[in-house]
Amino acid sequence: MLFKLIFNTLAGLFLVLALFGRNAPQEQARIAEAPAVDVAQAETSPIILATPAKVEQVSAPAAVITPLFVKAAPRPALVASPEYRVAATPAVALTGDIRTVTAGSLNVRARASGSATRLDSVTRGEEVLVIAEQDGWAKIRIEGDGIEGWVAAKFLK
Repeated sequence: MLFKLIFNTLAGLFLVLALFGRNAPQEQARIAEAPAVDVAQAETSPIILATPAKVEQVSAPAAVITPLFVKAAPRPALVASPEYRVAATPAVALTGDIRTVTAGSLNVRARASGSATRLDSVTRGEEVLVIAEQDGWAKIRIEGDGIEGWVAAKFLK
């Protein structure tokens, strides 16, 4: 399989070069038949004169030297837009009590409602900080993640 692939690739390359490649003898004959160029006219342009008898080079204009390293112009400092700035979390004293989750998995919700959006979940044995309680719901803060949300208070001990 691999041999066929290599063989077909090389055969295709050979055909492309045979059909579209340069033919060296024809190229040399074309150069030999090229008309001679006046040397006085050629002094103003950097070209190489080629004749079958001799090859002479006409001087080119002086080269322009550019520095390799260019010092960049000073720019204003980049500042992240407000939606991408990292908000510094203020040091908050622990106000409230730490409770342990007794349910296998307990959903943390955006509001004190069973139909509210689920933000995260906590599992049995995790400790959470209870910030407030209301109608059988407890507002908690998950200290490691910094997530605040509501859980059913009956599943906290």
